[in-house]
Amino acid sequence: MDGVSLLARALADGGAVTWDDPARPRLRIATQYVADLRAHAEDVRDVLSRAVTFRAQFAASVGGPGIPLLTLPGDHDGGCWSCGGPCARWRCLPCAVAVHVALDSYGAGLAALVVSAPASQSAA
Repeated sequence: MDGVSLLARALADGGAVTWDDPARPRLRIATQYVADLRAHAEDVRDVLSRAVTFRAQFAASVGGPGIPLLTLPGDHDGGCWSCGGPCARWRCLPCAVAVHVALDSYGAGLAALVVSAPASQSAA
């Protein structure tokens, strides 16, 4: 299993991200996932980095007229709405998981990403 899917599974299985330092979120996960996630540390850091950006955008929108799209800086010519990378749906799997992390949403929606994500790593 790739690191992004493994992170999503660990979070959906009762894990969480703590935001004591908004620029440096930390994982709180079951011990059975620790070694495997360490082996995929780059993927985990990438998702958490995206989540930091998305969480800041969401926080800045509170009290505003709507919910932000949650995007990474840069050009987004097609593909993923958040990063512009290739995907078959609205967001690539790393961005979709990062949105759930940014919004502290670790339930069924996150678990469904792992089950429904095609091999091309696309997600909702």
